[in-house]
Parts: sequence; C-alpha cells; structure tokens
Amino acid sequence: NRWLMRFLEDFVRIVADPQLRVDALHRRRRPARSGLTAGAIHFYPGTLKAELGSASIELRGIPARIFEQLVRAYPDFLSHEALNAGIWGDNVGDVDAHTLRTHIYSLRKTLQAELGHPLIKTVHGRGYRLEQPKSEA
Repeated sequence: NRWLMRFLEDFVRIVADPQLRVDALHRRRRPARSGLTAGAIHFYPGTLKAELGSASIELRGIPARIFEQLVRAYPDFLSHEALNAGIWGDNVGDVDAHTLRTHIYSLRKTLQAELGHPLIKTVHGRGYRLEQPKSEA
C-alpha cells in the first residue's frame, strides 16, 4: 500500500529531522504540474486543462481524450483509425463512422470559444493534427 509506505518513511525520518516531515507535507500539497507541450499549446492530463497563452479551458470526456492524443502526436497527424482506437479501444467496431467527426467539430467550437483558435486541422482523407495559431503581427 503506497499510503502506508509513505507514512512509515515519514515516521522514521521525523525522528531524525522534523524538517524532513515538513518538506514532505509541502511537496504533497503542491504537486509538480507535469504536462504536455505542443508549441504554444499546453495540456495537463492530470487536470484535463488546456492552455494557450493566458487562456485556458478544462476539457472532459472524449474531447479531452482526443485533445491529449493530438498533443502527444504533435507535429504529426493522427489517422482516423488511430484516434478511434485510442478513444474506443476494442469497441471501435461498434462506433458509427461519423462519431469522431462530430466530436472533433464540437471540440473545435469549444476551443475557438474558450482559447480563441480551433487548434485542430483536418488532414483530408487521413486524419487530424494540432495547428498552432498564427501569430498576429
């Protein structure tokens, strides 16, 4: 049990140095934000938060899974088949062919409204990829 091991390690250390216990508690309350970066786009799988500049949005469900896959693949595109397999796994045969397209459409609208850019580009006949916003001069 991970919790028990942490407790025992902390208990043993506190006898030697109380400052170690204080440091351990501080680290637990403020975990490092590990995220994925694709150019100017940041995605934090632990919180499902996407950021572009100072704008951010918390994604949920299938849109979050799609976005994470696209960020991980950046700058490459992901085929329709790869995205479907990553989202629905072994159940991909039970999913209508237009379902992915519908989720992408909805995700683009959400990203445009919240981050100011749709961020997802269609690679016609192949799949999708993240697109960096054009810098405005």
